[in-house]
Amino acid sequence: MQNIAREINFAESTFVTKLDKENNKAEIRIFTPAHEMQFAGHPIIGTSWVLMNKIFNNSPEEIKLEVPIGPIAIHKSDDLIWLKAARPKFWDIFSKEDFSTFSNLTLSDFENQFPIQEVTTGSAFVMVGLSEQKSIGKFGFG
Repeated sequence: MQNIAREINFAESTFVTKLDKENNKAEIRIFTPAHEMQFAGHPIIGTSWVLMNKIFNNSPEEIKLEVPIGPIAIHKSDDLIWLKAARPKFWDIFSKEDFSTFSNLTLSDFENQFPIQEVTTGSAFVMVGLSEQKSIGKFGFG
């Protein structure tokens, strides 16, 4: 699967590894060209749409997908597909001082209400609270 994902070279590729049409369940694995992901919302939504509208009988409004982090509940509302992500896990906390040494941010750019923290529901991100909209430009956004 990794070799196929690398050859296709999409940001993420999903592979259905087990299909249970009777119970509207499937197991999937998600790969980038470089590695397997434990969870990724966009490819789960896309794969769910195909399963719900093209593979499972009677276009079910609810399905279950099994991904490496565990089961994900999916439901359809009108033309929209929704997922219920895993409960977030909160990991390392970083100091403003440490974070500013490898970014363009100054200590005054950070807000004080929340810590700078790594958070995951399957794909980890560092959440950084900024005090002003203009600070976002220091990351190259806005």
